[in-house]
Amino acid sequence: MAELYRQPIVTNLGRTMRLSDFLKRKDSIWFAFGKTSEWADENNPPVPNANADTVEEISGLKKARKVLAVKEDPNGIIEYDGKKWTGIDDSQLFQEKAKYCYIEVLLESQELTASSYRQIGIFEGLKTGSTAQFITETQVTDWGKMIILLNRKKVLRGTDQKEQLSLIVEF
Repeated sequence: MAELYRQPIVTNLGRTMRLSDFLKRKDSIWFAFGKTSEWADENNPPVPNANADTVEEISGLKKARKVLAVKEDPNGIIEYDGKKWTGIDDSQLFQEKAKYCYIEVLLESQELTASSYRQIGIFEGLKTGSTAQFITETQVTDWGKMIILLNRKKVLRGTDQKEQLSLIVEF
């Protein structure tokens, strides 16, 4: 009889543990904005490279302003991708078997001005020699690890706009 080969899985407990570790480092979570040059097809950005460890042509970095575990909830106040979500207290992660994280950043009007970007990376463990919430790559003392990468159509930043970006990531 032929032997069946099965891929191992990450258990729900494993996902919750990884999320818990991530939340413990929420003060070191930064968004990097970059890729100012055009994609080969501007209307169809390429699939992000899973082996990438940085954002191309970094224009600036902004510290995440909100990082929290969430779960789907039809009465939730967070709306993302056509669904509603509600926050989970860190003390309830394992009870809720949490595996989703809401990450938010707010770019103020004076940040990343007169610039465009097509790529967003989220870094965990990033360290800087500054207390500023918006920095350039020269102010980074330890990059930590880029754990999320998003390629998108061109976003043009004006000097008169604020921009809130939010993602929900599954661990």
